[in-house]
Amino acid sequence: MEKLPIPEGYKTEIVGGHLFMTPQKDTYATAGVPVYLIVDPYTGEWHLHTLPKDGTYHGTVSFGFGEEVDLTGTAVGLVLRTDEFPRD
Repeated sequence: MEKLPIPEGYKTEIVGGHLFMTPQKDTYATAGVPVYLIVDPYTGEWHLHTLPKDGTYHGTVSFGFGEEVDLTGTAVGLVLRTDEFPRD
């Protein structure tokens, strides 16, 4: 279970020795959350989702660790460095 691949956009919880994976991305898009960022230490990639409408994100970009996440044009308004993100 150490290197279990987790599908993009899923929340993973281990409760009482049981593994639960639930989709999250569409829930946030439906709620109108303007920016949804997934950081995956197993693949060394990040996935930025923006422009929520009708229950889905219409803007998506993905890069590897080391590339900055430019959120200046979003409600967050900052640049996130990823060069020191841990890899598993």
